[in-house]
Amino acid sequence: MQETVDVLNRGQFIDMLYQLVNTMSDLKQGKIFSIDGTWGGYGKTYVLEELERRLSPVVNEETYDDKFYVFHYNCWQYDYYEEPSVAIISAMLETSENSLEHRINKVAKAGWETAKEILTDVAGQYVKNKIGVDIVETNISK
Repeated sequence: MQETVDVLNRGQFIDMLYQLVNTMSDLKQGKIFSIDGTWGGYGKTYVLEELERRLSPVVNEETYDDKFYVFHYNCWQYDYYEEPSVAIISAMLETSENSLEHRINKVAKAGWETAKEILTDVAGQYVKNKIGVDIVETNISK
């Protein structure tokens, strides 16, 4: 999500909301919030998108997993569903699929980096045993 300019000076409100959500999470208390304002120009969407941006990367210190399950639900994007709960669940599933794909890619990349290091060491030892030259050490020193 791209960071935008806070032209309506909502930063202090967002900071307060962010701290409140974190505190409620730490206390294991669920809450429902409503941000109310007339249509257009009051910054409701900005506040929610900024809060989403701030909460998404927060990691749980106990599990080292995401502390919050953050998903973006745009009612206009899903207005073809008759039942709002189906639309909300669809948005949640879409976020979960994207998040899972990101995690799988991250794990696969880390696994490949580890495998590459191990294979480099094994290949280096093999060549050293066959020809007596440590090609890994020679390559690193250049």
